Amino acid sequence: MSEAKKAPISKYHIKMIHTFKNALKMADSTYLYYLFETFGVTSSKDLDSIQGEEFMLFLKDEAISAGVWNCVVPEEEKYLKLKGRPGYATPAQLAFIEDLWRQVSRAKPEARDKALRTFLQRQAGVSDLRFLKGIHAGKVITALQAMKRQQNGK
Repeated sequence: MSEAKKAPISKYHIKMIHTFKNALKMADSTYLYYLFETFGVTSSKDLDSIQGEEFMLFLKDEAISAGVWNCVVPEEEKYLKLKGRPGYATPAQLAFIEDLWRQVSRAKPEARDKALRTFLQRQAGVSDLRFLKGIHAGKVITALQAMKRQQNGK
């Protein structure tokens, strides 16, 4: 059996990885070392969506710890109160899912939240984003990215 092809990293994650790398003033050699030692790749573009999320969050935590990053990505702000819950999706993942949903949903704006909850129930067995476990976030993101690729292919 062949392994299922993973969703590629999003442009958002690539942008944020480089934003945090630059905020840290990280040398290219250090950046490439992290990429290769952790993921076996030499470019962030070679990461899949889950690896991209993981690497972005790692760099963000490093930037916050170093005191060079203290602002919140606006999309994450509404989910900050859900930060630090063991086993649950991170605020960044929740914001990313919500953003992807806005891009792929065909529901009218007033029905979009309800449609997202229906989608989450079907994909992850939860009735709302705040209940999404971290292990299911990748599955939801992959499904949404596939929907986006399908729409862009039309």
